[in-house]
Amino acid sequence: MPRVTRHQNDLQTRKTGQRFVALIVSAVVLLIVFAFISISQASRLGAAGPQLPPAKATLLARGDATLAAARAQNPHPVKPSYATLVPVPTSTFVAGIDYYDGQAKVTNFRVQDMYSGPVNGTWEFVYTGSDTANVAAGVGAVRVLTFSNAAGYQLVGIFDAPDHSTYTGITGINGNVLRIKSDKTASFGFDLTTNTFTS
Repeated sequence: MPRVTRHQNDLQTRKTGQRFVALIVSAVVLLIVFAFISISQASRLGAAGPQLPPAKATLLARGDATLAAARAQNPHPVKPSYATLVPVPTSTFVAGIDYYDGQAKVTNFRVQDMYSGPVNGTWEFVYTGSDTANVAAGVGAVRVLTFSNAAGYQLVGIFDAPDHSTYTGITGINGNVLRIKSDKTASFGFDLTTNTFTS
């Protein structure tokens, strides 16, 4: 086993002492910095500590009053008005009816069929099927979404069929009236312009 000489022991003790002194000096410097920041913040905020000279305090108070008066007269700068963007149908959409036979599912809605097409210049996506939000078996309903380039997809609403059925399906379209059927009614309509059921 090698023997530690007195010289090596003194060297090691000196290095440890130097590290300890460096640590203490760093702590003192940090305390001085924090004290300086605290004093400057306290005087700036008007807390106990050095106060501003009266002339400088008066000047700052006048500046604050002028700024407050300017904000009161014009709280927000007026932005120029921009022309409203007209939603342009995306060319990848194709108008028509898709039959899913209950195999597709949207949150709380089992899709039987879907119609997509422009209605009053806006693309609509109309799903027929069962609203399963409150009843597991479902309530016959129509779910209507719109699409615009500015807003993307927006839910217009879910409209329960008036015949208290458990599902609805699409049989065709006649103008803006979607012809639908249910498990209780052979044929009735859904007006796409007003989102109401018709006979």
